[in-house]
This record gives sequence, C-alpha cells and structure tokens, in this order.
Amino acid sequence: MLKKISFLAYFGLALLLVNCKGEDGAVGPAGATGAKGDAGTVGPAGPKGDTGVSGAARYYSLGVDSTDENGYIFVDIPATTAAEETFWGNAAVLVFLKSNGVYWALPATVTFPGNVESTFAYYHGYAQKVFYAEIFQKDWTGKSNGVTNAPVRKVDDIRVVAIPATAMRLNGQVNWKSLDAATAALGLTESDLKSL
Repeated sequence: MLKKISFLAYFGLALLLVNCKGEDGAVGPAGATGAKGDAGTVGPAGPKGDTGVSGAARYYSLGVDSTDENGYIFVDIPATTAAEETFWGNAAVLVFLKSNGVYWALPATVTFPGNVESTFAYYHGYAQKVFYAEIFQKDWTGKSNGVTNAPVRKVDDIRVVAIPATAMRLNGQVNWKSLDAATAALGLTESDLKSL
C-alpha cells in the first residue's frame, strides 16, 4: 500500500510541476485613473534677490545747444545706483547731432545753415560715478584759410543712445549709423527719451 501512495504522490507532484510552467498571458486592460491627490503645502519664501543690472538701452536728448568757444559740447549723466554704475562702465555709446532737420551719426561732417560745415567727433568715458561724452569739432569751413578758432555752432538736438555691449554684439545686422534704425532695433521710442 505504501507503494501505491508513493506512486500517487509522485504522480501528483509531477502533474503539479508540469502545470506550473506555461505561456505568459497578455497584459490586461489599464485600470481607471485614481482620484487626484491634495496639493502640497506652499514652501517658505526665498531670500530677496540682487537687483541686477538693467539690460535695457538708454536714450537721452540734450535739446538745442551750442558749441563753446573751443568748439565743444559736453554731456554728463550721473550714475545714481550700483546697477547704473555697472551699466555705464560697460555700455557702447552712439551720439547723433541734429542740424538742418537731419540727425548725423558722429563722427561726421555736419552741414549747418549758410552751407557751412564742421566735422564733429566725440569720445566718452565713465569716471567718479559720472558718464561723460565730449563732442568736439575737428575741422570746419574756413580752417584751411587760417581760421584757427572753432566757430560756435548751434545744434538743434543731440541724442545719446547707450547700449549694453552685449546687445550691440547680438545685433550685427543693424545700421547703427541711423538713429531710426538703432532706436527701432533696441525697441526705443520717444516715450523712452530722457531730457538732459
């Protein structure tokens, strides 16, 4: 009898082992989406950040002016914040002089009423928290005939466009010698203009 029970046990075990191995079944259908959980709590506010440096261009008008007895016009713009100090220390600057209804990109030979001309140039810098531009006459009508003192020239306006240096590099296709093209490329309008 023990032989019959052993035989049945072996037969049952063999049957069980044969039935354990089989093909994998197909993936069942996806279950329904569960309910949305509650929102987490709001974290604490972060510390106040640095004010940074304004990346915007600056646009100034000097208005009607005249050269001094040496042929110069001076523009001074104080930097009142650390951001302005950084801006002026790295800005690219364009100067436009208006005469006879035309803005001339300096350096240029500018025509004045009476068909007289002066060649203007400028240099600019930043020192002691003040941006400055000195616009001067290099040449003028009559200089070759012995007129050694620069004549006084009345200008209708002087516009200064100060550009973050990175913005000028990124806009290589802009005609920077045109006031209209330069201000359009920088998104500047008459409402951005500040009088000096």
